[in-house]
Amino acid sequence: MTFKDKTAIVTGASSGIGRAMALALAQLGCRVVVAARSQDDLEELSREIGDNALAVPTDVSNRMAVDHLIETTVQHFGAIDIVFANAGVFSQTAFIDVEEHAIDSMIDVNIRGVMHVVHSALPHMRARENSDILIVSSIAGVTELPLQAVYSPTKHALQSFAHILRRQVRNDGIRVGLINPGTVATPLWGDRSEEEIQAQIDQHETLRSEDVVETAMFMLSRPPHVAIRDVVILPQGQDI
Repeated sequence: MTFKDKTAIVTGASSGIGRAMALALAQLGCRVVVAARSQDDLEELSREIGDNALAVPTDVSNRMAVDHLIETTVQHFGAIDIVFANAGVFSQTAFIDVEEHAIDSMIDVNIRGVMHVVHSALPHMRARENSDILIVSSIAGVTELPLQAVYSPTKHALQSFAHILRRQVRNDGIRVGLINPGTVATPLWGDRSEEEIQAQIDQHETLRSEDVVETAMFMLSRPPHVAIRDVVILPQGQDI
């Protein structure tokens, strides 16, 4: 697959994996629509990419906002070839200590947000000869992790959703893939200095966003007859 002149939507693009993915796609000639709640960060990213970028501030838990994202993408670039569904929120604590708003937020963003984006984009993607939906889940969606009694179930839900969706759209020329990363040095895990991140990498305890993006780009770049269903990518030292 060539990325030149393809149109991609990247959610959760203001930082971390989403930001790195948007930059990687743009470097290969893809037109990139970057979406997240942080308008300032999106506009900075859009300026860095240049003319092939469009920033659309979006709360993926809001269906009207997602419909606006999809409509704006089609109006501006005429098509949707790739959806990189990456937006997510994270919290870990004993379930008895989880606040109600955190439960609602993880369900609304991690599950409904992905479904909103895919549901709104699908009619446009079916019109393309070949297109891709790539969902960023988590190792927490593959195994149950301590202190993640809400986050882990939201990611397990994405596993079921993606595998069912893949079967439903395969005859439409749409590939659906999942990436399940272990610990990644992103803002989800709090602010850390570059020195702290490098120390964890040296100890094989974390991944960089770019490590996940390289895997995603490999999945997307396979010829149309090849579908990589899902991938687990971990720091070598992560004991899961």
